[in-house]
Amino acid sequence: MRAQIDSGTVTGDLEGTESDATNLDLRLVNGAGADHGTFTLASADVTWTGTFAGPVSADLASGSFTAPGDDGSLLQGRFTQIGEETFALQGTILDPHG
Repeated sequence: MRAQIDSGTVTGDLEGTESDATNLDLRLVNGAGADHGTFTLASADVTWTGTFAGPVSADLASGSFTAPGDDGSLLQGRFTQIGEETFALQGTILDPHG
């Protein structure tokens, strides 16, 4: 699958909207493989645009992401799929000003 477009709402310590284009490489025999793509996460103050990648197993994805923000910050972290179209994100925003 190539460039599947998806979007949603981000809630928690960071709130905003998210859109992504996902590429999925799966072995049809066992459903294992990898996903990778690009995403944009927009909060009220900053928009981050970056990439993500990770393994897929039993229809669940996990991996890491990194995205520079339009304010000079850097968003980086990990994602874990916890349901259909639902992901738990854990990350850090690095401030360019210390």
